[in-house]
Amino acid sequence: PVSVASDHSDSPTVKLTENKNGDIADLYVFREGDQSGNTADNSKLVFILTVNGLAVAGTGHEFSTDKQYDIKVARDRNNLAATSKTLSFRFGALSGDGRQKIWLNGKFAGWTTAFNTTPTSAMVDLNGSMAKVFAGDTDDPFFFDLRIIGPNGEDPSPTGMPTPADTFAGSNASSIVVSVPVAWFQTAAQEKNFFSWTTVAK
Repeated sequence: PVSVASDHSDSPTVKLTENKNGDIADLYVFREGDQSGNTADNSKLVFILTVNGLAVAGTGHEFSTDKQYDIKVARDRNNLAATSKTLSFRFGALSGDGRQKIWLNGKFAGWTTAFNTTPTSAMVDLNGSMAKVFAGDTDDPFFFDLRIIGPNGEDPSPTGMPTPADTFAGSNASSIVVSVPVAWFQTAAQEKNFFSWTTVAK
C-alpha cells in the first residue's frame, strides 16, 4: 500500500529549538511547466523541501550548520539504491545581513558549488546547466485543520464537522527550492517517471 502524508508535529525531542531546523515537514516535486504553464519548462523538475514547520512568521529561522539536507531521486522504485541520485545541501553560519552560504553538491554530476542565497534566490551554473535555487522562510503551503483529528483519528466535534480552518495559516516553514534539468536524472532511455524522498542528518 502507498501512504501519502505530511509531518508537521513530532515528539518533544524533535520539537526542541535546536532540532526543528532538521525536522522535515513536506517534500513537493513537480515539473516546472506545471506551475508556469509553459510546456518548455517541463524539461525541469522542481523540488521543495520544507523543515521547521509551524514556525512563527516574521521571527526568522536559519538552517542548521551541522546538518545535511538531501533530496534523492531514483528511476526504479524496485532498485532505489542503485538508481538514485542525490542533491545535497549544507549551510554556513548566519551573517549580519540575514544570509547563509549554501553548498549544493551533486556528486553524480561531478560538481560542488557554493554561493550565497538565503533569503534570496540565485541562478547558478551547475555542470554546464543553469539551475535555480532558493532557501529561506516561506509561508507554509500545506493546508490542514488539526481540530478535526481526535486521539483515534475521529472527528472530536459533537455536532459534526466544523467549518474548515487552516491550522497552518500565518505560520512559516524553512524551504529549500531547486529547479534542475530532468536530464540530470535520466539515462539514454529518457525516463519520465521518478521516485523521490528526502533525509536530514548530521
